Amino acid sequence: MTPARGRVLAVTLALVALAAAPGRAQIIFESPPPITLDIETSIRSAAMGGAGSAVFWGEPDVWANPASLATLHGVGWVQGHTQLNPSFSNDVVFDTQQLMFGGQGVGVVMMGQPFSGLGKAHFDSGPIIISGPFPTEPFSLFETTESFGLGVSPVRLLDALRAETGTSHPRLTDVGEIAFGYQTERTSSGVDPGIGPFDDGESYDWGVNGRLSLQRMWWREAPFRLDVAAAFSLLNHSHKSGGSFGGPPTRFRRTGFALHGSPRPPAERASPPASLPWWRPADVPEFSVTLAYDHELQRVEQFDRDSNVERVGLEAEAFRLLALRVGYVSDPDAEIHAVAYGGGVTLPVGPWGSVGYQLAYEPLSDDLKPRFRQGFSVWLDPVRVLGNALRR
Repeated sequence: MTPARGRVLAVTLALVALAAAPGRAQIIFESPPPITLDIETSIRSAAMGGAGSAVFWGEPDVWANPASLATLHGVGWVQGHTQLNPSFSNDVVFDTQQLMFGGQGVGVVMMGQPFSGLGKAHFDSGPIIISGPFPTEPFSLFETTESFGLGVSPVRLLDALRAETGTSHPRLTDVGEIAFGYQTERTSSGVDPGIGPFDDGESYDWGVNGRLSLQRMWWREAPFRLDVAAAFSLLNHSHKSGGSFGGPPTRFRRTGFALHGSPRPPAERASPPASLPWWRPADVPEFSVTLAYDHELQRVEQFDRDSNVERVGLEAEAFRLLALRVGYVSDPDAEIHAVAYGGGVTLPVGPWGSVGYQLAYEPLSDDLKPRFRQGFSVWLDPVRVLGNALRR
C-alpha cells in the first residue's frame, strides 16, 4: 500500500468512526478502536436500552455476558441488521450472524470460529468518494469480527446427571444457579477493493451470572415464578495485537441485575399437563415480565478516557408470541439521555422450534436519528423432536 493510500485509509476510518459513533464531538487523529466490538449483537437487548448482562431468560446477550449462553436449549441461527447512523447514511451498516446451540447447562455460540465463514459480526461503510484536488474511485471500508463463546451452568449439569441416574430429588435449578462464560474474538479490517483484510488483533470476554428463585424462599407452592439475577463481565480485553489500522478495543466492565416474574406454565400446574394447541408449548407461561439494569464502565485506552453508562430495560411477553420492550440509556460522554424501544414476534411450532422477528430503535445523541435494528431467528430442539418420534 502506498503512503498516500495509507493516509486516505486512516483519515476515512476516523471519519466513518465518527459517523457510526453515538455522537462524540471530538476529532480523532489516530485510527479508531474496532467498531464491531463496541455494538451489541442482540436486537432484543438493544430495545431494552442494552441491559442484558444478567438476563437469564430468552435469547442470550452474548456481547454483554458470555455466561448467558448456559441457558440455551436447542439449535438456533440468529442474525441482525443495523443502520448505524441514519442521519449520516443508510449505507453504514452492521450485520451479525450467529450459530447458537446448547442444552443441559452448556451453551455455545459460533461466529466464524472455529469454522471460518459460519457467522460473523461485520461493519460496512458503504461507498465512499473523496472529492477535491485528488478525487478517488468509490471504495468502502469493512471490519469483521469472528468469535467463539462458551457458557456453563454447573448446577444445570448436575441436574441433568441426576436425571440420567433416575434420582427423584427436586431439581437444584428450582432454587437457583450460577453460570460462567468465556468468549474469544478475532478482528480484521480493510478497504474494498484491494486492501486487506489486515489483522486487528484478538480480544476476549469473560463473565459470571447467578439466579435465585425468590418464591421458593417465601412460598414453595406459589402459583408463580419470581427470579432475581446478578451478573458481572469484563469485555474486549486485548489478547494479541496485530499490525492493524484499528487501535485497541474499547474495554467494558459490566455489572447487571434483573428481576423476572411469570405464572407457572401449564406443565407445572397439571399432572398430566392439559392439552394445548399446537402453537402453545406446555412449558410456556401465559405472560412474563423482565426488568433489567446494567452499569457499564467504558475504558478507551487509545484516548485515556473513562465513561460511565447506565442502562435500564423492561420487557413484557405474552405466550412468547408477542414481546414489547422499552429501555433508557444515560451516556453523558456520548450526550445520550434517551429512550430505546422495540418488540418482537415469535411463532412457536409446538415444543420443537420457533421462528422469530425482532426490531429495535436505539437512541443516539439528541440531534441524530435513532438507529433502526432488526433481526431474524430460527430455533429447533432436536432432543424434543427425537423424543416425540420415539414415542410414536
